[in-house]
Amino acid sequence: MSEPINPRTSEPIFNRILDEIGRCVAPIWASESRTAPPPTVSRNGTCGFVDTGERRFILTAHHVLEDFRRMRAIRPAAVLAVNLGPGCTVALSAPEIIDEHEDLDVAIIAFPDLELHASHNKRYFPIRIWPIATVVRGQAIAVSGFPGALRITTPLFGSFEPMGFGMCVSSASDQSIVLADENGTLRTMGPNGETQERVRLGGFSGSPAFLVHPSGPQIVGVFRAGPRGNESDTGTVVFLSPTKYLRRDGTLDRGLMPIFSPRRSDIEN
Repeated sequence: MSEPINPRTSEPIFNRILDEIGRCVAPIWASESRTAPPPTVSRNGTCGFVDTGERRFILTAHHVLEDFRRMRAIRPAAVLAVNLGPGCTVALSAPEIIDEHEDLDVAIIAFPDLELHASHNKRYFPIRIWPIATVVRGQAIAVSGFPGALRITTPLFGSFEPMGFGMCVSSASDQSIVLADENGTLRTMGPNGETQERVRLGGFSGSPAFLVHPSGPQIVGVFRAGPRGNESDTGTVVFLSPTKYLRRDGTLDRGLMPIFSPRRSDIEN
């Protein structure tokens, strides 16, 4: 096995990868309606645009979808909003759910028409290597998302700023992938390419996580959570849900999944 890539000492590689995967992700949130003003956005997650060669869809966290369902239950006009760029937000009033799994915390939502919308530079990330890789300790992972700390809202204007980071796998199981900055390998990149040492994790929920591989980045997980409280940042620990159960048609292979044990309740996004 080749020497694991260090996100910090391999900054040029990580900068290129974070820029590449940043075009495949977008902020997603439950909006009160299609015309709700920006200040009504109190929280957001992140989603990834995926093309398996057989189907195109959004990949995100299940609890992001549940936020929409809870809002829809009390506000019938609520939509699941996806921002593709300035002035380009797609509102899904009845999103087509291809598959979902609460314990895995993954949701797959049909989104086949990304190129029909103008004024954005987003693209689908092509998954062409099947089955999806299983990660092991020491491998480098890159994540790009839209933290709530960088979300700006005014009565007439709202914007999201991306943030990317790289960390190494601390442990991996059939249920979870854990990233931890055990040896000072944390690498972060802000919206203008600047390095930032810490970034709050709220808003990363649903971000695809990519294995840094010589043949190119590969989706291996979905951002699920970080620890609760003031330490909820990239300097501590990150939990991912593995995507190795994903099939080309966008469904999850439950025959390969383990029996999920209860998780601790001290993690949030």
